[in-house]
Amino acid sequence: MLDIKLIREQPDLVKASEKKRNRDAAIVDEVLKMDEQWKRELKQAEERKHIIQLHLKDVAGRMAGQINGDGLLSLKPGDEGSPRYLAFAHALYDARKNDTFLSNAYIMRIDNGTISYVVDDMFLAHGLDRSVARIGDLVTEDKDVIRNATITGPVYSPNIYTSRWGSFISGYAPIRDSHGTVVGVLGVDETAATVLSYDAYRFFNLVEVS
Repeated sequence: MLDIKLIREQPDLVKASEKKRNRDAAIVDEVLKMDEQWKRELKQAEERKHIIQLHLKDVAGRMAGQINGDGLLSLKPGDEGSPRYLAFAHALYDARKNDTFLSNAYIMRIDNGTISYVVDDMFLAHGLDRSVARIGDLVTEDKDVIRNATITGPVYSPNIYTSRWGSFISGYAPIRDSHGTVVGVLGVDETAATVLSYDAYRFFNLVEVS
């Protein structure tokens, strides 16, 4: 099997080799044409991803600014469905419901370096089925990015990641209490399918992001 790098850098050499083997050297030009198409599509995919990353960062920041974190630290495993939990879940859902491309929103907290889920707005529709993160469930992806959100402000996932709930790309922003203290991190997700969708790209290309 020929190395694509060799075909890119020395196409004439590869053509001569094909002719010596009594093969059609035109295949080299076909491969180069396909390679150029692949590179264009790869560039477009990266552009789509970056536009959506900026959108997620912006949305996470705006949503986090609408949520008062007072009482968040008092939530403990088993409090799902309590009035305080539901208040946070409804605040999340109300803040993101008009963005149809977001798959869900949630709140995490960091305790001695360990990141765990506290509130998942999917609870409102699904209760405690497998699609919902429970209080105390550990976060295993994007941990460094999430920690950075508490220091730098809104951030986004560098790449699509896969968790037990599926494949996503996310935006994160710190949640503060009434004293201005960071008490949690808000996360918003978009599915990998949305990120790779051309229709989503056309939509987000019309959205002003910062």
